[in-house]
Amino acid sequence: MDLLTGMPNVSYFSKFGDDFLRKLLKRAGQVDVIYIYFDISSLHSYNDHFGFLQGNQLIKKCGEIIRASFQEGLTLRYVDNSILTITAPSQLKKLLPEIQKKVADFSADKVTTVRAGVYQVKEMEPATSAVDKAYQVYNTSVKKRFEMQDYFT
Repeated sequence: MDLLTGMPNVSYFSKFGDDFLRKLLKRAGQVDVIYIYFDISSLHSYNDHFGFLQGNQLIKKCGEIIRASFQEGLTLRYVDNSILTITAPSQLKKLLPEIQKKVADFSADKVTTVRAGVYQVKEMEPATSAVDKAYQVYNTSVKKRFEMQDYFT
C-alpha cells in the first residue's frame, strides 16, 4: 500500500496485475480492457512554488478523483507522480476531461492537472507490457491533454 494515498502501489501491481487483467478480460460482455497512465503535469514546479505538503495533497486528491471515476477498475499509485488505472473503457471520453477539470480546480494554481496515455488490451499480455505501452502513448502526447490510440508493434 502506498503510504501517501492509501492506494495499492507498484509492488501490489507487480504481484497481482496479471491476475486482475485476466479477470477483467473474462468478465461477461467484456471485450476490451484499458490501461490509463496518468501523470500530474509539472508537479516538480508545483512543489517548488507551493511546497511539498501542497504537492502531496495534490497527489492524494488526484488519486481520490481518479479512483472515484473508475470504481469498477483497479487504480494504484504507480511511481512518483503517476497513477495507473486498469478498467473497462465505458464512458472514457467523457470521464477524462472531467478528471482533468476536477484536478485543476483542486490545484492551488488552478492550472496544474493530469495528462494521460491510454492503451487498449484486446487479449492477455503481461501487465507490465501493457503499462509500458500506456506510458509510451502518454509520452508521445506531450502537446495533447489526453491521447488514445491502439498500440501496434
